[in-house]
Amino acid sequence: MIRKGIASFLVGAMMLSMLPVEKVDAAEEKDVARLMAYDEYADYDDDFEDSDEFDDEDYDDDEWYDDDEWYDDDEWYDDDEWYDDDEYYEYDEDLYEDGEEIEVAPPCCLEAEKVSKKAINLTWEMVEEASGYEIYRSENGGTFEFLEQLDDVEWEEYTDDTVSNNKKYSYLIVAYLDYNDEIYYSDQEDSEIATVDMNKILTIDEVSISTKSVTMKLPKVKNTKKGKKAKTKTVTKMVSVKYPSAKKSSIKKITYMSDNKKIAKVDAKGKITAVKKGKTNVKVTVKISNGDSKTFKIAVKVK
Repeated sequence: MIRKGIASFLVGAMMLSMLPVEKVDAAEEKDVARLMAYDEYADYDDDFEDSDEFDDEDYDDDEWYDDDEWYDDDEWYDDDEWYDDDEYYEYDEDLYEDGEEIEVAPPCCLEAEKVSKKAINLTWEMVEEASGYEIYRSENGGTFEFLEQLDDVEWEEYTDDTVSNNKKYSYLIVAYLDYNDEIYYSDQEDSEIATVDMNKILTIDEVSISTKSVTMKLPKVKNTKKGKKAKTKTVTKMVSVKYPSAKKSSIKKITYMSDNKKIAKVDAKGKITAVKKGKTNVKVTVKISNGDSKTFKIAVKVK
């Protein structure tokens, strides 16, 4: 009896082993598909999407890549909220009420400075309501004439490079507002005037040196009697700084310096004295009233 039972058990086990293995559960299969679809480090597989294993429900754009949820223009990139042209750049049509008189203030704190013998630089403070500026210039006390229009409200500086070095120039600036297809100007009579007399103001580019090189020859020393010192002739050269004489008051300081005093020395007035044979340089530094300075180098040869 026992033998028959064992035999039946063995036969049943063999029959079970011959049955086909059950496939992966459908839920597990979907999980695998979901992982493959959402894995941010894996490449998207078009063949997988076309296969029977892919389920549209597991790859729903509206669920995990919803523009309205995480990339909403109206929420974090709203022009009306952080870059409103009407508020920061262009004027709103309702900036002024109907019938209200529109007034534009003239620019404040106008300054004019000679920056070279051919240029004058203008600076002023920006007028908040202005759309641009018009620059007017007068020569030697004459009538103010239109010079330039600046359409950019950001401009608070202008360089006039059409001047001469022997004239007196005056400037004024008018601000204007372009509003509702009409132009409104500040009152020219209220504008500040800045003047530069090119004849009296010295710029560093007007300064020069009389020479760039100097050669001096020492005289031969004659033989003398024993115990007596030989007399030698002193050899000197003068160098000078050149500038318009009418602007002498703009010169604040001139200094002279020799690189090697054993070969040649120089005094405070620019006189170079030869000492012995050799080569060296003499440097001349000029400082003017506006704070600018320039150094010139003179090559000195003593033979």
